[in-house]
Amino acid sequence: MKIETFGDKNNDCILLMHPMFLSGECFKNHLSKLTNYFVVIPTFSGHADAGKFESTYKEANDLCDYLNHIGVTKVKAAVGLSLGSMVAMHMYNYNFIPVEFFFLDGATVAPLKFRDKIKLRRNFLIMGKIFNAFPDIEIPEKLSFHFGRFFNIALDASKEITATDIKNMIGEYINYRLPKHLPDDRGKRLNFLFGSEEASCKVSLPIIEQKFPLAKVKVYKNMGHLGYAMNNEEEYSQLFLHIINNRESKYNID
Repeated sequence: MKIETFGDKNNDCILLMHPMFLSGECFKNHLSKLTNYFVVIPTFSGHADAGKFESTYKEANDLCDYLNHIGVTKVKAAVGLSLGSMVAMHMYNYNFIPVEFFFLDGATVAPLKFRDKIKLRRNFLIMGKIFNAFPDIEIPEKLSFHFGRFFNIALDASKEITATDIKNMIGEYINYRLPKHLPDDRGKRLNFLFGSEEASCKVSLPIIEQKFPLAKVKVYKNMGHLGYAMNNEEEYSQLFLHIINNRESKYNID
């Protein structure tokens, strides 16, 4: 794992955690709106020559060890996208460090359906082959719809990613299960964001309703996995900044 920090360490801390195939670089355009915070941006193992990926649990543990080492004893907000949301969920589940609230985009809290597991595994293995085989290519049209301007970041972040890294990450995502014992806040600190068409939305919403009845959930219609984040960067930045600054505002499915 590689970790970058921005701002005054005496300010409230915000974690920004990237999705699979990207790196901390994907958050750089948000920094101008977060100058009142101490921003910590990890690049997870398996990406951008940051070492071998073992598990999201280890990434969460290592990140919190780093925060404790530099004297950060609590976190204002943990923002996680896809892979980053899994790291954030471990922070929530096991309380490695106190976090005021979580913003989780494209998270999964239950195993995916078998057909979706097969489809997701196939798609991500194909993307991994493209990144590894063609590190200097221009943006292919067939993938630009998913990554947009982030594709060049993905090319750089993923050119050293291995098939084992990809299989480990995907295996965790498609088979994820919540631990038996959960924090007793009933999900009050959790904010979930989904696209209505993503596989994790279909299986996660009933579990969120059951296990985290106080969590806030927003679903964007006719969007897939990370669709809003990838295609509405400016609005996305305003969305999570609004939630950070107005924690108790209404934030429900629409």
